[in-house]
Amino acid sequence: MKAAYHTNPSYRAANNMKAKQRYQKLHSSDSHRRLTDRQKYLLRRSRLLAVSRRRTQVLQMQKKMESESGVSMFNIQLLFNKAEHHIKVATNKVKQLHSKLSHKAQECLQYIPTNKNPIEADIVTAFEGLRIHTTTTEPYFWEQSSKPIALTTPIPIEPTGQAHVYRVITTGQVTEPNSKTESSEALKWECSNEVCHITKDQMKGCVDILRSINSMQSANITQFYANIDQCRYEMRNDCFGHSVHCTPESGCNSLLRPARALSCHFPYLRSMIRRIYDIRRLSLCIQAASQAMSSGDYNILQYAVQQLHDTHQQLCKIDTATTNDDEDPQRQNITEETIMKQYGKLLQQVADIRDTYNTDSCDVCEQLRKDLRSLKSCEKLKGFQSEKMQDIIELLYKNKTQHEDLDDFMENMNICSYCVDKLRSNKDVNRSIFNRLTVTPTPDCITKLNLFERTLIKFCMACYSCSTRSGD
Repeated sequence: MKAAYHTNPSYRAANNMKAKQRYQKLHSSDSHRRLTDRQKYLLRRSRLLAVSRRRTQVLQMQKKMESESGVSMFNIQLLFNKAEHHIKVATNKVKQLHSKLSHKAQECLQYIPTNKNPIEADIVTAFEGLRIHTTTTEPYFWEQSSKPIALTTPIPIEPTGQAHVYRVITTGQVTEPNSKTESSEALKWECSNEVCHITKDQMKGCVDILRSINSMQSANITQFYANIDQCRYEMRNDCFGHSVHCTPESGCNSLLRPARALSCHFPYLRSMIRRIYDIRRLSLCIQAASQAMSSGDYNILQYAVQQLHDTHQQLCKIDTATTNDDEDPQRQNITEETIMKQYGKLLQQVADIRDTYNTDSCDVCEQLRKDLRSLKSCEKLKGFQSEKMQDIIELLYKNKTQHEDLDDFMENMNICSYCVDKLRSNKDVNRSIFNRLTVTPTPDCITKLNLFERTLIKFCMACYSCSTRSGD
């Protein structure tokens, strides 16, 4: 974490933003409100239930993938952990980018009137009053940004064979239309009132998307950007964008379409649109990874996680030139890929052995056994009515039963062959739990271990000794 703070500017910015949010929360008036014990209990209960439901869902998805893809549970758990990590990191990146974009949208909305429809002068003021076109940002259909003009005088033709009615912008110099300069190399030009055309629908749609971004809650950010360009028009093509006939009446509900058409006039709006596309692309990758986790296909999830990782890396380029003076140069950066490359085969073998362990135990001795049978199936055996057997059944019914009905209790209690033989012979079971020999609860520290450390733990190890005396 310390290395990421010094080497990753995006991580450092996100960390500073979280610190400011925590400071504002601690010093706000709402933080001084005291919660009652009941409210604290309900809050903690809701969190625990949410975590439990999420873990149950993840386990069901992992078992589904294991049965349909034929991949070991160990590899599936590794991939799920990787997917959840990338989704969490990418979601934080989306929130960070949205926060900056929302701040820009809020600044623009200060110049937009709220009691009437915006006019062209309001839009120009909101976007810093700069109107410049470029050859790479013009719309595909000229009708979306321009209008035909009728000139009474001919347009002068340059030596390069080009004619302009607008002012061409070259590097560090603004040229007139009739000036003989190397205009063929110019990539920018100023807006012309005679040619440029801005519609009311474009202005209204641009204001709508700015207000939506400014008012969007953090919990719905990913879904908002993933669905920001919805269009059901039959002529829509994802490769070529919206048709010239795309309108809300034809089924196009895209918030991005009018702003995208208007952005060819304003560089400031183009920078915001470019950032919206970045957030949308990352949100779609997050959505694809979440859906792939429940698909049951290992390869699809692996591809979705890789796409999410690549998209996030494109938006978060790490400056390798920066160094961390506090970092130990002899300390290696341990990653999951490094561990799997060096110890993956051994960990896979341990996981395969672990997954074949028997997890069913005898209710009398609590030993993991494969020769288990229900107490109900032992009723017809000789010696079932012995005193020791009846005493054990009574103790089990008092201490371990979850069924009031006696038949259900007998059907759900398991007993191993060793205990059956001992009790049928009217002998005590030396390793019985009622002889104060029981399995201790799982230590809390195990919950803090990662997947690799939990894999190396044996689920059970029989460790007990029994001594007998003559005459017993």
